[in-house]
Amino acid sequence: MKKHLIALTLLCLTLPTLAFAQMNRRVGRQQYQNGPTGKSNQKPKDQAESASEYYAKELGLDSFQEAAVLQIYKDEDNNVKAIIEDLEMTTDIKNEKIYQITERVDARIMKLLTPEQIEKFEKLKAKRKKR
Repeated sequence: MKKHLIALTLLCLTLPTLAFAQMNRRVGRQQYQNGPTGKSNQKPKDQAESASEYYAKELGLDSFQEAAVLQIYKDEDNNVKAIIEDLEMTTDIKNEKIYQITERVDARIMKLLTPEQIEKFEKLKAKRKKR
């Protein structure tokens, strides 16, 4: 009887330990993603899509304007990537070139907007420059 009691006690003590050992203990960004493997089922949005959705929401863009903003950002995406990846350029020069691209993008977007949207866009630009 004592042998059975000891065996049962050992079994009760080891089962929770084994179950705990099976838990996912990864630390980092993966723990906050969906799915059992820690991998998200959604593809990440690129910068152009995020920007066009943001402006559509903030400025109340119609579908044509949103598509045009998306295309503007996609047109400049390769230029920005080339600047960022250029190892011979100093940070100051990179920042200046990206600033020039940003100004060019803003000017192209402004051509698409109504007067009310331009006013909102100017406020968003001012907020962006404060950061």
